[in-house]
Amino acid sequence: MLTALLILTSFQEPETAPASAPESRRFAFEAELMGRGEFRDHGDLSTADSGSSDRLRLRAAVGLRAHLNAYMSAFAEVGATYGNTEDHATGDLMHLYVDLERAFGTWDMRAGRSEMDLGDGRLVASSRYWQFEPNAFDGLWISEGKEHERVQWQAWLTTAGTGQANVYDDTFAGFYADWTIDKTQALDAYVLLRNQDELNVLEFTVALRYHGLTRNGLDWSVFGAAQDGDQVDDRELWAQAFVLTLEKELEFDNHVGMEFGFATGNDEKPNDFKRFTPVYIDQHRFNGRADIFGFANLVDLALTYWRPLTRSWSWHLDLHNFWRANNSDDAYTAYGLAPYGISSGSSALGTEFDLYAEGRINESLSVDCGAAYFMSGSAMPTDDDQVWFFLGATYGF
Repeated sequence: MLTALLILTSFQEPETAPASAPESRRFAFEAELMGRGEFRDHGDLSTADSGSSDRLRLRAAVGLRAHLNAYMSAFAEVGATYGNTEDHATGDLMHLYVDLERAFGTWDMRAGRSEMDLGDGRLVASSRYWQFEPNAFDGLWISEGKEHERVQWQAWLTTAGTGQANVYDDTFAGFYADWTIDKTQALDAYVLLRNQDELNVLEFTVALRYHGLTRNGLDWSVFGAAQDGDQVDDRELWAQAFVLTLEKELEFDNHVGMEFGFATGNDEKPNDFKRFTPVYIDQHRFNGRADIFGFANLVDLALTYWRPLTRSWSWHLDLHNFWRANNSDDAYTAYGLAPYGISSGSSALGTEFDLYAEGRINESLSVDCGAAYFMSGSAMPTDDDQVWFFLGATYGF
């Protein structure tokens, strides 16, 4: 495939050639070291008296970026992960792709293995700085290359390479557009097709995110998604999700906000499937920092507060209240969407308090640390609460 792309670009001359990289910058090595430690007590909310759990994860990655000529660049990266809950360290190819700038007029092309991050990460994200095996895909991407255009878009046809995306041998194709309407508002559009071969699931997702800033300084975002297709046992899929986010800056750099999220769940009808599946969500950014619930059959009402400590540091206080959207369905874990095994008729899942700080110590080192306290609601299998502490850091150069 790469040979064919090289031949193709030899016949395609852009109207304006981008500047070539200086000889001394044609090749550049990159490295990244990421680590995170966690402690939970009560460790497993699906089981009573499960005790505490701790987890330590480390990942090292080394990459080589090459600017081959004025129109072509390439990137390769390998990574190795170690965890105290695994039997041994694991390694994988994280990136291996070639970029062709303006391969077709103003369009760019990427071929190989690459991560994907679209919009705010609520549907498609690599989760690189929280998950130790980020989502990466093997395939072909075509995108609009003009940076000054109001509409940026990309289309792709891929298969899963690494991370959660590779658990069920996913095939993933789609189209994404980011339209800047004016200086105060923008629109994201998604058309996603995912085939999970090992589960016999075909999932078609259409979503819009309309967001902006008012004259009074109110940041707002409205997100809506609908899913159609076929689920396990040929059940017809029809599910929806909705999220409203508001944030306002007050005096003395204080920021307050609220978020309401709703993702449908299954009902008692046996021939259809109504539970929303959050595709490749950046789960750690949404629905609570403690990663207790996935965005499926979930109602999440959150109140947030944050304030900058310095130019590079901020601290945050979030309050989440969780309910089941449909009491006929279970609640599901943040990663893997495993059911909790709820037998109660109650919808109350619980309340979570998050206190955390994030920032950069210098240009190379970033730190994320904090704690969470979860109080189990009447629907949970156990009435035990959970306390969670975490410290994460990433060093890259």
